[in-house]
Amino acid sequence: MSSNANQWVSLLDANSLAGWTTGYAEHGWSVENGVLQCVPGHKRHLYTEATYENFVLSLDFRIEAGMNSGVFLRCSDVNDIVNTGIEIQIYDTFDWPEPNTHSCGAIYDLVAPRVNAVKAPGEWNTLVVTCSGPHISVTLNDQDIAEMNCDLWTEPGKNPDGSENKYIYAWRDMPRRGHILLQDYGSNKGLMWYRNIKIKELD
Repeated sequence: MSSNANQWVSLLDANSLAGWTTGYAEHGWSVENGVLQCVPGHKRHLYTEATYENFVLSLDFRIEAGMNSGVFLRCSDVNDIVNTGIEIQIYDTFDWPEPNTHSCGAIYDLVAPRVNAVKAPGEWNTLVVTCSGPHISVTLNDQDIAEMNCDLWTEPGKNPDGSENKYIYAWRDMPRRGHILLQDYGSNKGLMWYRNIKIKELD
């Protein structure tokens, strides 16, 4: 258990990427005055050097119209983020009439948000994700929108209700410690920003 258990710890330095890496010399990430910016297109995902298991993660994000990103949790292989990290979708879906498993705030391809809680492009949103054992819960802009019990995902490529997902492993069997990762999707549609990234490790 970390000595920082049950205490909020900032993960973002005011003017550097200290504590984070992409694994590449060239990438689109930079920090200024406590705001992390990504100029997408490199497909260089930014991830914490440390790994985490049970925690509450809180951050603010802002995206331009059409932008697509994601916050990956417990990523055990940064070279295969899709199959080894659970993604909370960051996407401009403000105008979508009905949320689905690809909407902003979804546990991507696994659990759709109950409501469309994302703000219009250009506005700051607050995302809070809790990981505790098999349980993952998502709050977006003070609305509880999605929960997942990983123990119910017992088959690769299949959700508990029988619908298909894209994952090659059963989430019940995956490691529960890993990196926190911010996705550079590779699109050149616009910019995205993060700030106030903090974590509270749980007992």
